[in-house]
Amino acid sequence: MAASSTEKLAAWIAQLKPQDLRPQVRAAAVKSFINYVGCAIGGHGHEATQKVLNAYHAIPQAAGTCTVLGNKIKVDPLQAALVNAVASHIHDYDDTHLSTVIHPTTAVASALLAYSDATDTPISGSDFITALVAGIEVQCLLGIAVYPSHYRRGWHITASVGSIGTAIAVAKAMGLTQEQLVNTIGIASTQVSGMRIHFGSHAKPLGVGFAAQSGLQSAYLAKGGMTAAPNSLEGPRGWIECVCPDTESAWDKLPKYTESLIDGRGIDGDGVTETEKNTFKPYPCGIVIHPAIDGCSQLKADGIGADEIESIELSVHALVLELTGRKFPKDGLQAKFSVYHGAACGLLFGKATPTEYTDDAVSQTADLRDKTIATVDGKIRPDECHIVVKTKSGTHEKHVDHAMGSLNNPMSNEQFQQKFDDQVTPVIGQDGCTKLFSSIGNIMGAADVRKVIQVG
Repeated sequence: MAASSTEKLAAWIAQLKPQDLRPQVRAAAVKSFINYVGCAIGGHGHEATQKVLNAYHAIPQAAGTCTVLGNKIKVDPLQAALVNAVASHIHDYDDTHLSTVIHPTTAVASALLAYSDATDTPISGSDFITALVAGIEVQCLLGIAVYPSHYRRGWHITASVGSIGTAIAVAKAMGLTQEQLVNTIGIASTQVSGMRIHFGSHAKPLGVGFAAQSGLQSAYLAKGGMTAAPNSLEGPRGWIECVCPDTESAWDKLPKYTESLIDGRGIDGDGVTETEKNTFKPYPCGIVIHPAIDGCSQLKADGIGADEIESIELSVHALVLELTGRKFPKDGLQAKFSVYHGAACGLLFGKATPTEYTDDAVSQTADLRDKTIATVDGKIRPDECHIVVKTKSGTHEKHVDHAMGSLNNPMSNEQFQQKFDDQVTPVIGQDGCTKLFSSIGNIMGAADVRKVIQVG
């Protein structure tokens, strides 16, 4: 009988070696990990992260050995995976795979770090990055196979495919056999979590934390001998049929994409991995808001004063209003899903950093939000926006063709490092930040990943 896509993916993962990764793939994965660490440290002090830690501290348990990034405490592996995933996702500043809006590194890296901390055998930097790539690639492949109907049904796709990508990465780092990898995928596929109704609340990043936790747990269970269906992804009443309304399309895409991944052609047939297509956010909010922030910040720099503005008109892609149409966010978390707040930040402050997504900032943008109208233009792409601002002295227009942070307009190396510095320096100091950035950048040569992170 022909092998299932689940089995073929397991075989590819089992055979993947560090030397199989092209330099561009390794570089993209390392950059993704750097961005992840910065976001996790930057989010460690958020109230949501602290609430998760406090909740776990209330449960009697043995002392742990695993690191909470940005914190000196040690916790058990499952707790570390969850807390670091929450911290890295709480500001919505983490990486984004634009084809699916998955944040691919968050859950995967959180669980990988926890396993690396907990195991007696050191995990080398090259093995860590190889496992990270395996998790990202399969996670994004599954995301593309079920997108967009899976997402439109209400699943938070970062969490709902994250448990499987995470499990694969940890299982790869463990050195599990092909058979154990098949079981890992199946065990993870039965632990799907994450719903879009929670966007703008603590439960959004918590769902990603659960994905990291369940993925880590799935790999341990498979290592311990637990079994699962050999065709858990595509079989009748399996993962696809349960989570994807457009089942026929996903069933058609999964085997094609699996063969493309295995053959090295890339899912799109362009020879480029999904890891290389990962993008990095300049603003801590929904990525579809970024074009509006870009354009409004440019208008602010052109000399438009907020007190002169009479009206603001935004022409945007349909996803902008679907995902970020909150005109009256009640706090900083909800504002991350408000294109109205993002545009107002650009015109009022000329920027949108974590400081502009506090509860106080939300109250400051109320007047400009009231003056803003956003309408869908079917000709505009998700990373594009057209802005018309009417003031007492005239009409001003700005067109953003590709938002900063998109594939066509990526952050510069200087901007990327500045983002890391802004999040990490307040926590561990400038010297520690500089050393940590360099240490992660050289992770491929490290004999033990734990020492890479301990530098900070």
